[in-house]
Amino acid sequence: MTTLRCIFVSLLLAGCAREPEPAGPVAADDHAGATPLRPGRGIDVVAKSVPLSLNAVILELPDVAKFASPFTTATVPPTGGRLAVELPAGSETEALSGSIAATLRVPHAGTYHLWAHVYWRDECSNSMGLQLGNAMARTFGQDQIFDSWHWVRAGTFELAPGSHNVRLLEREDGVAIDYLLATMLDYEPGTAPRAGPGQQAPQRFADAFLRSPGHGHDDWTLEGDWKIDFTFDPNWVPNQFALVGRATTTPATALIKDHDWSGCRLAFSVLPLEPGTFGAVLDVGSDAVHVRIDVDHESSRVRVGRAEGTAAIEIDQWHRVEIFRWAWLVEVLVDGETVCRDTSLSLGGGSVGLAIDEGAAVFDDVEVDGIAWEFDDGEHGTIAWQLSKDAEWYRADVEHPTGDTAQPQAVLSGRKGWIAPNLEDRTPAAMFVESTEDDRLIQYDNAESFRLHSGTELQRVAVRYRDPRPAFYRIGPFHFTSRSLPDPDYLDFTEEEMTAMKAAPDAAKIKRKPRTYPVVGSGKTAWPVERGSWWVANGVLTGRGPDAVLRSAQDVIGPFEMSFRLRLKSAETQFGVEIYGQGDTRGVLVDLHDMTPKDTAWHNVLLRVVGHELSMRIDAGTSQTIAIPSPVGGQLRLQIPQGQIELDDIEIRLQRDWANGFTSTFDRRETVWRRSGTWIDHGGISCVLASSWVSLKAEEGEGFLRSKRVIGPNLLVAFDIEENSDWFGWDTAPSHVHHPFDNVCIILNGADSADEMYRLEVNARNREETVLYRRGRKVAVTAQDNSFPIRHKGGHAPYAPRRNRITLIKLDGTVTAYINGKQVLSYIDSEPLPVDRGGIGGYATSINFSHVTMRGID
Repeated sequence: MTTLRCIFVSLLLAGCAREPEPAGPVAADDHAGATPLRPGRGIDVVAKSVPLSLNAVILELPDVAKFASPFTTATVPPTGGRLAVELPAGSETEALSGSIAATLRVPHAGTYHLWAHVYWRDECSNSMGLQLGNAMARTFGQDQIFDSWHWVRAGTFELAPGSHNVRLLEREDGVAIDYLLATMLDYEPGTAPRAGPGQQAPQRFADAFLRSPGHGHDDWTLEGDWKIDFTFDPNWVPNQFALVGRATTTPATALIKDHDWSGCRLAFSVLPLEPGTFGAVLDVGSDAVHVRIDVDHESSRVRVGRAEGTAAIEIDQWHRVEIFRWAWLVEVLVDGETVCRDTSLSLGGGSVGLAIDEGAAVFDDVEVDGIAWEFDDGEHGTIAWQLSKDAEWYRADVEHPTGDTAQPQAVLSGRKGWIAPNLEDRTPAAMFVESTEDDRLIQYDNAESFRLHSGTELQRVAVRYRDPRPAFYRIGPFHFTSRSLPDPDYLDFTEEEMTAMKAAPDAAKIKRKPRTYPVVGSGKTAWPVERGSWWVANGVLTGRGPDAVLRSAQDVIGPFEMSFRLRLKSAETQFGVEIYGQGDTRGVLVDLHDMTPKDTAWHNVLLRVVGHELSMRIDAGTSQTIAIPSPVGGQLRLQIPQGQIELDDIEIRLQRDWANGFTSTFDRRETVWRRSGTWIDHGGISCVLASSWVSLKAEEGEGFLRSKRVIGPNLLVAFDIEENSDWFGWDTAPSHVHHPFDNVCIILNGADSADEMYRLEVNARNREETVLYRRGRKVAVTAQDNSFPIRHKGGHAPYAPRRNRITLIKLDGTVTAYINGKQVLSYIDSEPLPVDRGGIGGYATSINFSHVTMRGID
């Protein structure tokens, strides 16, 4: 720890353990000399402030800066009531004219590193500009840590002693900042100044490499051959916007700067390019721990410490690797399955990173989350145990001479009852228990799963806690400050890259022009109008009945949250939200007019769907809960039977993964799929759905994404398709071509068989039929005539509509297909085949796929 950090000393962190309790009364019989356990209170968190270095300067911006609209002061959670400077979501200016001005006074000449303490909302709200003196403005941020206050680098400058003008510049909305720090020491400052006890979130890091090479790698120390795979070509390349490493004459390492981890979860997506050895390194700076993954064309294995395991890692396939390092353990998971665990490590701690010993691999979506944990070995740390009413447990006195390598002794033993960690408000994840008989890792299920019963002599115990927040994909928020939304197909290039693009021989091809599309309307829009009057004006969305219906362009199937602000224009107004609709088949209707106060004030509405329950809350009132069935559709509609309403700040948060399903939005590498054929990820290059897709290029042959996860036996598969395009250039005629999405396929199969149990083909047989096959035999056919939901019309845009939603449901013996909410085919199988996974793809075609949901139904 250095003098710039405000240190939080917590017994949940390694090396900060509670001293063992002094010896108490002597117990009788075989527990002579041991101390009876007493019920323990929770772990105390103690905040200590350390004086700042004389060469460090902090600007508390809400107090010392001057703001130009739309920047304003606000309390941005979770700051514990501290003020911050915010550029609210939806308040951006067309000229990007907002700014924050302050004066930075440094006492000595030297090299100063600027750090900003910021809050980013999402990948479209994660950067600001900074100009120091007369220097050229630069961009900072663009990291992937959202909904959490954290430090980001804002630049390094040679400064003379005295005053310097600093301007923070508007670049994106939905951002906030409270401190700017200048220091001559090059490392992350740590906690925010004056943060109270318990206010500091666990340390986090994330990088999705969503940048062009000109933005550099400020957060990494790279040794060896590393680059971001990138092209200016709008047609993109496979694996674009990912970090590619190669071990040439020496191994390649990529260490994350400015972070020391005493316990962490390191996760990354990886695609091996050739046979070799890659992985991660942890505890750099102490006893480094290497996680090595050996891959060849026949097999793969994972090695860490003394442990080794096999894993189904394939060359040219994306996989998700998770490494949990805490206490004396390291555990490695590949695609959600534990493959390797070593429990013989020291407590350790240090920096972490990626490594390639041999060969080459592509890395993406790197995440590191600090892990809170505690341990009890009777000597270096103890846990505050909770005891059952009849418990008789004892703690032995443990003391090892310096350098003693003897095996751990039994430190806890019980004659009656049970003990368990005092969980209080924390969310546990796992507990490692080493006894005189065996050792085991217990995954948390409920409070009883962590109870240790008498009859066991415990040598050491460690408990790991977790962040309970699920991962969400956000749709919105929609602030209705404009009638249109940007539809950019661009990346944030540096000025040097923009200059290079203009001077390139193919400048007419790689030039980018921004586009927009309406928030509400028909065709390509975020909210298609189905009936009635809907319009955007004065910063709100207004709807007027009777029978006014507005639908979200994006289907929602699975757990989600929806929030918005609502104002009724009269007490007689009726308003509701329908979820899980499917065309003419009505979904679940949530009537809100009875819950909403009959006034003309604004009210906050929150809907939450988890499992078979839907909860509703207005403002800070009591939630009301209703039971709902499994969905067969995903259409979400706003309905006004009568009256008029105003809406604002609509946001839908879709859970990416849950117990019996998942949604792949392709704004990141989706590692749940095994790929065949040629696929190009477009995810992450813009802030809207237009570039969150994966493209199949199979003009000849076929290509499929097959799920690695087992879900079933009843299964729903749904996804969006759009036309895939090739761009030739602004000065070329034609400038681009849209390919017809022919021969779209959905497959359902079983875990123990590669055979396709069921296969649906849409736009098949010369675009004239939708066909269902059972074990390769045609069992149902629908002609694609003029009444079919998709119509081939040829020309520049071959199919209408240009975006479509396809759903296939297998429920017991019935297989049903829907397109754009309309049932197009149904088949009753007298001998239904077992299915527990699915896939999507096609043949002789080019297709864009997005928002693929696969879930079990009942």
